Amino acid sequence: HEREAAAQVRFLRLQVEAATSKNILIDWNGSECLDQLMDALKCKVGSFVAYLTCSTLTRPWCACEIVTAVRAKLDITTVVTPSFVAPSEQQLQPLQAFVDMSTWRMVEHGVRHEDVAKAYARLLGKET
Repeated sequence: HEREAAAQVRFLRLQVEAATSKNILIDWNGSECLDQLMDALKCKVGSFVAYLTCSTLTRPWCACEIVTAVRAKLDITTVVTPSFVAPSEQQLQPLQAFVDMSTWRMVEHGVRHEDVAKAYARLLGKET
């Protein structure tokens, strides 16, 4: 499904660029150069689109991107694919078990689990 999602995102990018004449930044391998991507989100991006698949929210680099978009107060739009199922509150407790932290540390990028929980609540429309 990951390749299909990447192809769909590239197609969406072409459509949006053609319709708006604006450059679109797409990250489909966020584990590389995340600091640069987070800086771009903070300084050069006006809108953020979260392309939600069955595994988007389990990836720590995606969590960092979402947190950065929320912190930067970007306009956030979600594209929900058929494979996406919103996690329940029970699945998100503890968050460390939901977001795959086996090979990656978000704290190195200034992102705490509490930040992710708040950002996911906003993204999924469950802000408190």
